[in-house]
Amino acid sequence: MKVVKLKGNEPCPCGSGIKYKKCCALNEQEQVQYASPLAVRESMPMVDEETLDFARLMFNMRKRTLEREPHIKEYTRARKIHSEIVNAMADYHESGKFELKFDVEYAAEQRKSHGMGDSKVLRLLETEFDMESNTSIQAFFDMNLYKSAPNANCITEEFIAKNRYRKPEKVEMLNSMLNSVLGLFEVIKTDSKEGYAYVKEVFTGKEFKMTDIGLSGDEDCKILVYTRIITYRGISFSSGLNLLFSKSDPFIVSFIKRNKKDYLPFGEFARFTELYNRYSNASDSVMALKNTYS
Repeated sequence: MKVVKLKGNEPCPCGSGIKYKKCCALNEQEQVQYASPLAVRESMPMVDEETLDFARLMFNMRKRTLEREPHIKEYTRARKIHSEIVNAMADYHESGKFELKFDVEYAAEQRKSHGMGDSKVLRLLETEFDMESNTSIQAFFDMNLYKSAPNANCITEEFIAKNRYRKPEKVEMLNSMLNSVLGLFEVIKTDSKEGYAYVKEVFTGKEFKMTDIGLSGDEDCKILVYTRIITYRGISFSSGLNLLFSKSDPFIVSFIKRNKKDYLPFGEFARFTELYNRYSNASDSVMALKNTYS
């Protein structure tokens, strides 16, 4: 398996688009593997190295072939524009110009409008972004850069309001980022030859054809992925936040059943928090394939 040493100013292989030195390099002391296989571990022992090496080999072969395809070249251009924008947003946040705020009255008003009244107990949602894991970094950026809840502000909104960009492609990307969809997606079909994963949001039924070389390798469709999908000029791709779960995971089965029974369209932040907390405490159950074309 070839291990590649990344330079600090290169895009992070996690898919966030942010420079490696400001993203996963914050907690990685060793060289980063560009591709680790998508392998849901149903039980211990973990997947053996021979199986992992084969998966890495197949990934790299498909990656090299796909890079020459016109639709992948278009995808790469879209990701480059996305990367330029999110790095500017990371600098904006780092300079202290942005403060994440929530309208605390919004949730109570929405619950009343949906006939839930005051009898329902509002749970205090707590989570922690200690930047000690890739998952924390990706979740932290997602909450600040994108619209994590209808009652929260985000950097994308501020960039649009301040007319940060004049180039049409960047203005269009900003609007695509603002209108991105965060949710729990079921992989329903894959096309590994073209690098597509067809996914459906579990609660809304909304479907996307994602360009994602990692998920496209899940031919058995055993994966659920909690992610944010950006659609730019007909190209759908993940923002970099990817929480992967096995469809047979008892926790996720219970989570889906419970939320389908009491689904609230404005409650994505609560679902995000619960799934993030679960994944960050049990992330060794899944290995994720890096979706990058560097």
